[in-house]
Amino acid sequence: MAAYDLPARFAGFVLAGLFVVAPASADETVVSWATRRAAELTATGERLAAAGSGDDALVAFRDAIAMDPTYGRAFLDLATAREASGDAAEAERVLSMALERIPGFPEARARRARLREWRGDGKGAADDLELALDDRPTDLALHNRLVEACIRAGALPRALAAARRWGAAALAAGDEATLRRATQMASALSMVVDRADPVTTHEGRGEVRDLLGAWAKRLHHTSAGKSRTGR
Repeated sequence: MAAYDLPARFAGFVLAGLFVVAPASADETVVSWATRRAAELTATGERLAAAGSGDDALVAFRDAIAMDPTYGRAFLDLATAREASGDAAEAERVLSMALERIPGFPEARARRARLREWRGDGKGAADDLELALDDRPTDLALHNRLVEACIRAGALPRALAAARRWGAAALAAGDEATLRRATQMASALSMVVDRADPVTTHEGRGEVRDLLGAWAKRLHHTSAGKSRTGR
């Protein structure tokens, strides 16, 4: 996986203020000294990273986590720095550590899912995305990613269920374009899943690749027929 341009990546985040801090408990009204210090160290690390001092930024992010092991922003920054340097495995490890210490942290789950997708772990990515959706059930982009991760993992019945949930979320949001995409995806997956079910087809399951190929050929013939008839 290609490394990212670390200064440019952090500069954009710092200016836009896009990092997300894991929420404090509902009854916490006063930010602790440790959390304030962790925030200061994290901000320092962001400035160093944006200026191109990657090694110093890593030290600042680690110090922030040591100061407050539940400060989510520091984990996200550290993972970003590791990923930007080309060490995706370490970035994933950092996000896993964050989820051990901050269980309700959907941003970390979504980020780890992307890293798992890149290394070909479709099932692991789908597991993370499903848990992230428990906290962000209206996030249509996450629903889409879950469907794609399930397909990559070859878990077509799971992908079908995810596509139907995606459509339901799009319907609730009034997003007609996304609803059409989700409905088309669910219909296509339903064709493949039905073909793969020996109870309904009286055939062996076969290989997923063969089923997808047969489905693609069927769509091709359907499209060609419509072209010839002008429909």
